[in-house]
Amino acid sequence: MPMQNVKLLLFVLLLFIDDFYLENSQDPNSTFSQEILQSKPKTWQEYLYKFYFRANRFYKQFIYYLWRFGELHSYKLVLFIMVLVAVLKVKNKYSIIN
Repeated sequence: MPMQNVKLLLFVLLLFIDDFYLENSQDPNSTFSQEILQSKPKTWQEYLYKFYFRANRFYKQFIYYLWRFGELHSYKLVLFIMVLVAVLKVKNKYSIIN
């Protein structure tokens, strides 16, 4: 019985990942998106929807670029810390005054 629960959870997780991919892979410059951004809101619901649309778009772009930055530079940061620790250990081992 527990194995079936794990399989069900994995299936649901894959469905969520697939939905997230479909939501984020759509073209942000589509005609529908441009219509929303260029139209003037007439009611508070339209204003709220437009605000949500812009905030969601900014959040997705921010997270994407933050992730890319971290992915590209995390290796360099770890390597720099390793070299720094090695240099400090060598300095302490061979220093004249302890």
